[in-house]
Parts: sequence; C-alpha cells; structure tokens
Amino acid sequence: MAWLGWTDAADIAASGGYALDTTFIIGGVLKKADNSWPHGYITGSGQPMKFIRADGVILSLYQQLTQLVDEQMVTGAAYEG
Repeated sequence: MAWLGWTDAADIAASGGYALDTTFIIGGVLKKADNSWPHGYITGSGQPMKFIRADGVILSLYQQLTQLVDEQMVTGAAYEG
C-alpha cells in the first residue's frame, strides 16, 4: 500500500464523491503471543466513523473496518485459514 499521509487519501476520496471507505484492514500486528487472533469489534463499536484531519476538519467520508481480509480465506496463509 502506498502511504500518502494520515488523511490525504480520504481527502481525495471525499472530493471524488465517495461516502464510505473500507480500506482499513487488520494485519498481523494484532496476532497474540499464542498465535491466536482477536475477534469481535477491533476498533470498539464496529460503527463507521468519519475521517478527521489533524487540523480538526471533519471530512464527509466514513471509514468502516474491513473485518475479514481476503488473505484469511487462502489455504496456508498466515491467518486463521
């Protein structure tokens, strides 16, 4: 994934008319020491939240966590299988 900045991609998406971003994924960083994975609402409520820039401006674009990444469905992948 290319890094533009904290909210640059959200600014671009909002200016293009997008209302919901689902690119937030859970990677291997959350894997527990016993090799298990957390379950449930990783970000808290599970509700979509609006992006906010560092200067306090609230963007008209919601972000929703992608609970299941494509790689989890690949046999032999580093996820739960």
